[in-house]
Amino acid sequence: MHIPTPPGRAAELEDFFRRYDDMPREVIVKEDILRWGVRFSQAALAIGSEYRARSYFIFSYDRTSLDEMDKGEALKAPDEVKIEGGPWGLRSTLVSARIHYASPWEIDVEDGELVLRADGGTVARVSYPGKPWYYGMAFEDGQLYAELVPVVGWSARMFSTVQRACGFWGDKEECHFCDINANLRALRRQGHNYTPSKDPARVAAVIKNMLDKRPAEEPEIDCIILSGGTNLDRANNRIIDKGFYVDVVRAVSDAVAGRAPIMLQTVAREKDVLQSFKDAGVTSHHANVEVWDKTLFGIMSPGKDHWIGRDEWIRRTVDSVDIFGPGNVTPGLVAGVEMARPHGFTDWPDAVASTTEGLDYLMARGVVPRVPQWCIEPLSGLARQNEDLILPLEYFVNICRNWFELWKKYGLPNVCGYPVMGPGRSLYQNGAFLDME
Repeated sequence: MHIPTPPGRAAELEDFFRRYDDMPREVIVKEDILRWGVRFSQAALAIGSEYRARSYFIFSYDRTSLDEMDKGEALKAPDEVKIEGGPWGLRSTLVSARIHYASPWEIDVEDGELVLRADGGTVARVSYPGKPWYYGMAFEDGQLYAELVPVVGWSARMFSTVQRACGFWGDKEECHFCDINANLRALRRQGHNYTPSKDPARVAAVIKNMLDKRPAEEPEIDCIILSGGTNLDRANNRIIDKGFYVDVVRAVSDAVAGRAPIMLQTVAREKDVLQSFKDAGVTSHHANVEVWDKTLFGIMSPGKDHWIGRDEWIRRTVDSVDIFGPGNVTPGLVAGVEMARPHGFTDWPDAVASTTEGLDYLMARGVVPRVPQWCIEPLSGLARQNEDLILPLEYFVNICRNWFELWKKYGLPNVCGYPVMGPGRSLYQNGAFLDME
């Protein structure tokens, strides 16, 4: 992989601080780190082994593949870090630690303390997330609790990919930016005890243990996120994952007993199916729209387009508000994928305009979309054509601004499961839209 040497990060970011002086600096820095990814020094990795193990909770979220990592990052690096302070006076900011050997951003150790460097200069202090108390626990057959229900986010945000394989398979159906199926195979090669489907009873048992036996010093659970791929009956041309997800949600809901919201991600479903999810215990639903432009939707998500269709997907997403209420329908639009080669927009203002059109349409109807930043994962369908692509920082900064302005315009509630927003407060690590103020 060849990526051109970037201009000095500190100098370029300070230029952005001047040009976008109405934006929190934390948003600009965070989006830049996400688009480049980070490297870890050996000293920083040595410290990492004392903290929370890296959790591959659905996708890889790395630009360097597992097979290419030669420093042991898969076991030693955290999946997110907290940055703060430094010459820019950054407030506490959570950032997904996307491994990328070609990144100008490096996490290192200086005078015994973790720091973030840009082109060799120190720009912030770094902290790693603590290791949850239950991470050493396992069932009698050796299956680790942490592989069933890892924690993501700095607080206790439990994320279980209950269906690790997706029925949208191969070039003609897989979402081209997604590596869920390839990541499962890669993790198995690494020795992880992952199955395509998780046992609902075991997932619920881990969550119940976490709730019932949580030590007083451990943070309370903010939310339970259940996610996964889609099950298909190709012979009868049907999506057949309703029963599986209802069973999972019921088991988890019984374990949670109202102590935390339950967020479920599936494909866009009909109102009767959504009602069955809510009756089982779902608080919030998100059927990821992925990309707004109609032509690009069909190109980037061919399986979703074939089995449901873009217009029907959006209609079902809006209809979901009738079931779950405003603020509890939170689909993702993958920020940046609309600029993917060879079919995407070539000019960032056009890409921003397209995504903003989608944000406006959805928010006007009570939907609160998320805009996580696209990670060009090396096992995804888009990797070969985009392996050297670094998207413009202007694109991401403007997406965050437009999201926030529309959120205020329509008077929407916070994203379910993320009760606080703003720099120094947001708990969302894969995009900076919730760091706005």
